[in-house]
Amino acid sequence: MNFIKKAEESLLKFLKKELEDYKINNKTINFVRGFVEEKTIQDKLEGKEKTTYPLLIIRTGLLKQSINSGVSEKIQEMKIGLMIEEEGLGGYSTVQDFSEKVLEILTINPFLNAGFETVPEEFEGSFSEEGSGGGFWIYNIQIKLRIPVVESRFKGDDYN
Repeated sequence: MNFIKKAEESLLKFLKKELEDYKINNKTINFVRGFVEEKTIQDKLEGKEKTTYPLLIIRTGLLKQSINSGVSEKIQEMKIGLMIEEEGLGGYSTVQDFSEKVLEILTINPFLNAGFETVPEEFEGSFSEEGSGGGFWIYNIQIKLRIPVVESRFKGDDYN
């Protein structure tokens, strides 16, 4: 079973459910797993809009697994990109409000469906200066999920 894929899908499903009534500038949030297709970004630059904002993108990051005295732990980093389209500096505040809402949801509800648990003491967020501008605003959040592992049959002292 691919727990990493399942964790990503579980997080996306969870946030969709929690944010189904949340609107930004009277628009419903669109959810994407992975990446926005490159041709879509190029189409946007050429004025052929396919991407609908606001947008929440979830993708995986660094995976860490450790075994201590036969007890395994696997932590999967998840990256959540929040993108909005709003002219003027008001977009800066809007994307911050959006990020605060997502962080609040994940802090209040640490247990996602399918057996995954957030690690709220290690949430990080940052405004994307490189990706923002011209009416587009981006905020990136990194969270960590504990995901199920198969227990090791080896104990730490088996190697001594």
